Amino acid sequence: MTKTKKKGFPLFWVFYFLFILCMILFWVLVVKKVKECLVIYENSQPERKVEMIIQAVQNGYLDEYFSVEGQNSPYEAADVYKKAYKARIEGKEITYQKDTTTLAEKPLYRMYADQDLFGTVELRETSKEPLMLILSLSTWEVADTKAIYETGEKSVTVKVPNAYKVYVNGVELNDSSRIGDAEEMEQFRYVKDYVECPTLVSYQVKGLLNDPEVKICNQKGETVDYAEVKTEGLVTSASVEEFPVSQMDASLEKMVMDNAIRYSNFFSKDLEGCRNSVAPIADMFPKDSYYLELADKYRREDMWMYSAHNTPEFLDKEVSNYIEYSDNLFSCEVFFNKQMYLSRNKQYRTDVTHTRYYYGKIDGAWKILDMVALSQN
Repeated sequence: MTKTKKKGFPLFWVFYFLFILCMILFWVLVVKKVKECLVIYENSQPERKVEMIIQAVQNGYLDEYFSVEGQNSPYEAADVYKKAYKARIEGKEITYQKDTTTLAEKPLYRMYADQDLFGTVELRETSKEPLMLILSLSTWEVADTKAIYETGEKSVTVKVPNAYKVYVNGVELNDSSRIGDAEEMEQFRYVKDYVECPTLVSYQVKGLLNDPEVKICNQKGETVDYAEVKTEGLVTSASVEEFPVSQMDASLEKMVMDNAIRYSNFFSKDLEGCRNSVAPIADMFPKDSYYLELADKYRREDMWMYSAHNTPEFLDKEVSNYIEYSDNLFSCEVFFNKQMYLSRNKQYRTDVTHTRYYYGKIDGAWKILDMVALSQN
């Protein structure tokens, strides 16, 4: 009986399948390695460093990367820039953009908070190693960061009488904030020859980040209102050129009214001795007063023309709008109707006096320095 020979599995296929299996395993390992290298390569990009900085900023470490200088002004808090800077960034979406004009080994990135540029980050390549023949693995460090923020560009200019005090954000201004020369006030153009008068002085504060809070106090420490003008949102001007009205002492009020009546009676020939000299009113004025010259000229040239009349009666007498400029200077308004019965034509005549008197203290006594008529007869 003849035995049949068993047919075996060809070795070619065995080696072929082993080869295919090895190739699959090889490429799996290659792909895995390539993927790992690509991840490493991606993580070595400078953008990842920037994203780490963004994450740190969002976690509250803004100061570690972006330095903001303090405000060098006594009129604002030292950290006013820093607070305003943080307020621009907190709660905003932070993005970045690479400056394409910078060198590859020293890239610059612009940082934005909701499209608002708030800083720049400059990186520096510290090492570079080959990776997978065609790639390179780099490490980066922060070369420089720069915070971009607003500094104080607002200013305030205030013009007030020299006895007034000005406060900006609660801080009193002193001579170091004065600008220009003191200006004389028109209302004292004659008064200044006898006593020291108020002048207008100007103060200026620059370099403020926020709109300033201005407070003006008069010589009595009372807060006064003022007109405020803003120009282009950067410059604020405040001006006070008026003085507050206050209560007048009764004895001073009586003196003022008595003097005004006596002065009026001089010109109507109702004051004893008025035809002979100005002596009846001389004690009310400084010795070299221009008003005494006018009165003497009137006495000599025009007094005779004043119509004969009975003893005048003074009606509606009032002293008002008393303003105290200093211990040695004040002004007030005097009003009265002077009624007379004219002997020749048998008619009544009424002279209206409404005048602002300026009084100054000379050698301890109050003297009339100037008079301004506020209404005509």
